[in-house]
Amino acid sequence: MNHRLDYCLDHPIVPVLIATIVCLLCADLRAQWTQFGGPNQSFRVDDPGVAREWPSEGPRRVWSRKLGPGFSSIIAEGDRLYTMYRTGNQEVVISLDAGTGETRWEYRYESTPVEGHLSEYGDGPNATPLFSEGRLYTIGVASVMHCLEAETGKKLWSHNLWRDFGGNTIVFGYSSSPIEYKNTVIVLVGGKEQSIVAFDKTDGRVVWKNLSFKNTFSTPRIMKICGEDQLVAFMETEVVGVDPGTGELIWQYPSVNEWKQNITMPVLFDD
Repeated sequence: MNHRLDYCLDHPIVPVLIATIVCLLCADLRAQWTQFGGPNQSFRVDDPGVAREWPSEGPRRVWSRKLGPGFSSIIAEGDRLYTMYRTGNQEVVISLDAGTGETRWEYRYESTPVEGHLSEYGDGPNATPLFSEGRLYTIGVASVMHCLEAETGKKLWSHNLWRDFGGNTIVFGYSSSPIEYKNTVIVLVGGKEQSIVAFDKTDGRVVWKNLSFKNTFSTPRIMKICGEDQLVAFMETEVVGVDPGTGELIWQYPSVNEWKQNITMPVLFDD
């Protein structure tokens, strides 16, 4: 489960370890792939500029390096790449030069999985960072959330989501990636009357928190449904539509399985 970064044909290739998906970013290194799933969380690039045919020996490797284990996918902003990995009892947030693979900075912190964690699929980190307006937002396997200055890795603020907001722990560790909406970063927590929390992007204060659904492994999405923005989230036993500006519940629909583990992301198709 080691991260490995390979650059081929002058295109960054981003391995997403959970699903072994490869995403291609623009060769001029000005691509914006700033969250899990990229633009609009759709896993699509409008014009990747990828050659229709490759040599029989495969694309040329420009550089390669190994990081530690983890399931965080890689995001890109300008000429920088960002991801997370584990080394021993620490989680590491790393910024790399997209052209050379060299480390720009690392931010390390102690991260012990919570009691009851099952390590058969690793000890994380599982969530993917979010880049927005010069800041990087990350969440580790034990639900510790950081806001870092993207240029330097300096810590700006942090929260322990499960501890501070009474969230329900899950056996393979915190896995939902943070998403943004206007001036907020929205995260799933699973606490009573605070199962979804929106933080101010700048200072980390709580803008709103609401609802009492339990958290699971899925990452929520912002969707425009019938002309209005909705936060659509797969929770433990239901899928819900929420006003992303206020946290008010718009609708819910049951979705229950044996393990109470909803993992995939919701997809919108023709309203």
